[in-house]
Amino acid sequence: MFKNKLILAAALLSISLVQQCTKVEKNEKPEVIVVTKERFVAEDESAALVSQFREEDARYLEVKRNNKTIKANYVKDSAGMSLFKTDDIIMKLSADSLTIEQAGMIIQLKKAGK
Repeated sequence: MFKNKLILAAALLSISLVQQCTKVEKNEKPEVIVVTKERFVAEDESAALVSQFREEDARYLEVKRNNKTIKANYVKDSAGMSLFKTDDIIMKLSADSLTIEQAGMIIQLKKAGK
């Protein structure tokens, strides 16, 4: 299991921005609303699609790259960023960047076009 998480973290190192969209869309389930979908890029110019979702009583973040998805639940807003967490992965989302921390590794991404 630890090996799989490290592989996933390594895959996220090569993240690049896929699509930028800031409009609110309704998902197939009426109770789930897509708040934002944005492309983020890593230093090596690889991309990921980062989506925020809201449900009636929940908020979460999804990071997609190469048919792999990490979903993290909202924890709190602090110092101009939103904190999301799942298992041992912590994601910090600000207006123009995303930081993913896992097993001592830190992955920095910037919003595409910034």
